[in-house]
Amino acid sequence: MTVYPSTACFDTGRALTEDELRKTAPSIFAT
Repeated sequence: MTVYPSTACFDTGRALTEDELRKTAPSIFAT
């Protein structure tokens, strides 16, 4: 999966993105 810029993703919707990304791209958090 592609690693999205944390600043952009988390800044747009931190709460939503964090939860969404956790399910969509767990690899980012697992890395």
